[in-house]
Amino acid sequence: MAWTFRLRTADGSSTVNLHDGTKSFINIDGFWAPPPARRRVVSGANFFRHGEDLVASRYENRRVSLHLQLAGSNTTALVNTVQDVWDLLRKAELYETQRLGTRVQLEYQWENAAAPVYFNVLDGQL
Repeated sequence: MAWTFRLRTADGSSTVNLHDGTKSFINIDGFWAPPPARRRVVSGANFFRHGEDLVASRYENRRVSLHLQLAGSNTTALVNTVQDVWDLLRKAELYETQRLGTRVQLEYQWENAAAPVYFNVLDGQL
């Protein structure tokens, strides 16, 4: 595989490989992660000067989309794969809303890359 996509808890106790080539596949052009929007706060609206001063700046949360296919050797295997993904998405929402459990991350790594990129999952849909 040219890249790795894993949905995992931050402590590594639960992991689902989303692009293993047997039970899950990311479709071609199935990963979409546009740059996050940037919020800026400026000041300096003064009659005696022109321009503004940047007071604060931060990035919004980024919406990441994966278009994937889930497969299984039989119905039970497919249901187990779907349930594993749903379980991690529920854990992500529970952590983000109530700080219970552990953070869930989407791990993304190209082949021969030195290190993966991690996205913190706030919630998700399947």
